[in-house]
Amino acid sequence: MFGSAIFEAAIGTLIVYILLSLVCLVFNEWVTRLLNLRSRILEGEIRQLLGPELAAALSNHPMIRGAYNGKNYPDYIPTSTFAMALMELAYDYTPGTKGEPGATKVKEQWTADDLVLLDSVRLAATSMSPIQTRIEKWFDLAMEQASGRFKRIASSITLVFSAISIGIANVDTISINSHLYDGALTKLPTHFALFWPGDDAEHWYVRIAGLSLTWASVSLGAPFWFDVLNKLVNLRQTGLPPDENKRQTGLPQA
Repeated sequence: MFGSAIFEAAIGTLIVYILLSLVCLVFNEWVTRLLNLRSRILEGEIRQLLGPELAAALSNHPMIRGAYNGKNYPDYIPTSTFAMALMELAYDYTPGTKGEPGATKVKEQWTADDLVLLDSVRLAATSMSPIQTRIEKWFDLAMEQASGRFKRIASSITLVFSAISIGIANVDTISINSHLYDGALTKLPTHFALFWPGDDAEHWYVRIAGLSLTWASVSLGAPFWFDVLNKLVNLRQTGLPPDENKRQTGLPQA
């Protein structure tokens, strides 16, 4: 009975975490779309990568402009598309003759910092293939940084929203787990207080600890708690406590 009550209370608490995590995930996705966060981060990363003039020219290239979502910058640009658009904007290629290698050069319209940047990518290449390979690797590294920036901002949004929602709803892990455990022991319907004032008998520092524990747990995300719940359910199904086994098999009690 004791072991069974612990499992049931733990599973119930994990379900609460999963539900809260899913709500935060939906809110996070809604906010990122409302703010066009993905496209803004991508546009900022490309501007930092190429500089203002080259980035502006790239954004007006038909291959990039065709991926726009209305007036908004694309959420995603394939690596090959970025490389091909930049090569068309930036480089000229002259085929070789009589067995001689070809030649590449930066277009004359680019000067100063843009010229230095594009020439450092070219590196005296005699064909466009090595230039494309370098641009694609360069862009992939930049997108890893952009992805990391997006994840940090999204995590911050989740933390803020989860803190506000947990505080308003008074989702106290300690109180919820205690009620679930008592309900599992008595086999009676479980009721725990949400929203304020909650359980007045509880000390304020216990309440703060319970709310903080919920906030820290929800910040781990729904996939983490789905995995923990799956492992816990599998562990629960490996066998019943001895007294429950005897009851289910009809054996006499000791």
